[in-house]
Amino acid sequence: MRSYSLLLQTGKVLEEWQFNPNKKIDNVNYRVILTGNLREKLYESAEQRVDNMFHDGAVDEVQSLIEKNYSAELSIMKAIGVREITNFIDGKVSLDEAKSIMKKNTRNYIKRQDTWIKGNNITQNVDIKKYL
Repeated sequence: MRSYSLLLQTGKVLEEWQFNPNKKIDNVNYRVILTGNLREKLYESAEQRVDNMFHDGAVDEVQSLIEKNYSAELSIMKAIGVREITNFIDGKVSLDEAKSIMKKNTRNYIKRQDTWIKGNNITQNVDIKKYL
């Protein structure tokens, strides 16, 4: 869906943007609406998601990727969780350590997204609490 939307809006496929990540997107209208400081809520959801991923077979999934000998340069191999679980599989960290590191890296990713959004002056703040 994201790839199709990008193609419709820019006339370019996702791969073109991935190979030229610093290229500016012109003539695209968008708005980012911030619904308040929800970072703690996002952290809680992310940590629950990590726990669910392990419960639902993330270790087996990463083991499958390793067995397929995918290049470390592929996006899937750089995803949060793959390196942490690989280190667990390789015996470099315990399961609890892998989960903890994965949660920390996810929180850091959330912070980077938040910083990027707030730093681009493209936001409109809405106090969602008054609508709840």
